[in-house]
Amino acid sequence: MGKQEVKSEVVAVKPGALVEAGAFEEFAGAGLGGLGKDDLAIPFLTILQSNSPQVKRSDGEYVEGAQEGMLFNTVTKQLIDTATQDVYVVACAYERHFVREKGGGFVAQHKPDPAILANTTRDEKSRDILPNGNQVNDTRTFYVMVLDEDGIPSPALLTMTSTQIRKSKQWLMQQDLLKLKRRDGSAYTPPMFASKWKVTTVAESNDKGSWMGWAFAHAGYLAGTTDPVFIAAKAFHEQVAAGAVQADLSKAAEGAGEAPAKGNGPDFDDDKEIPF
Repeated sequence: MGKQEVKSEVVAVKPGALVEAGAFEEFAGAGLGGLGKDDLAIPFLTILQSNSPQVKRSDGEYVEGAQEGMLFNTVTKQLIDTATQDVYVVACAYERHFVREKGGGFVAQHKPDPAILANTTRDEKSRDILPNGNQVNDTRTFYVMVLDEDGIPSPALLTMTSTQIRKSKQWLMQQDLLKLKRRDGSAYTPPMFASKWKVTTVAESNDKGSWMGWAFAHAGYLAGTTDPVFIAAKAFHEQVAAGAVQADLSKAAEGAGEAPAKGNGPDFDDDKEIPF
């Protein structure tokens, strides 16, 4: 019996190096065992606008190839063009905060409190301003898993303010309207982290300007509770629910540049967009 030829499976590892599958398996995670929640930066996935620093060649934050409407990962600096590349996310958790800024710089983030906006006045740009001069931004944050082209999930944050608050409500309503059947035939709302959503960006405008906004389309359910993506998304959800992972909204402005809406609005009782 002749000697059997054994072929090693080779996989591509970004950014392009080739290694044999399992080459470092026996040392998996070595050197990273002591990492805690304060040691890792969860990236924000933002939409680049025409005035984003990553788009301007004259800015120190310029990224080669960056264009208005692309998605930008604030940690990896990766650019994603949703016009040419399909992007899917799994929503894992949702939070709402009021973010205070002064002169465009972050001051603090708070849980939503109607008393905060009650003390503000609207300026000529429809911004909510406190007596001390701080601007209050109503901010909706989604904790998501972003799937790469191989379906491997990685955590990220999507924040929506101003013009995009309506989008956050619409997306929450879309998720709430999803229904599956129990074994007894009754309907139930599946967990947020059971679904995949295709993410794109769309052109929008109002009387104050134009910008690129979010769009989400349901792309089906994960394979089940043993799906590795579901397991990872569920774990991320549980970390957020336990307070082990918290959004640092002082970093949320990187790459942002939305046009202001006509105000945040005092809708404290309902985060969902009611369809008509």
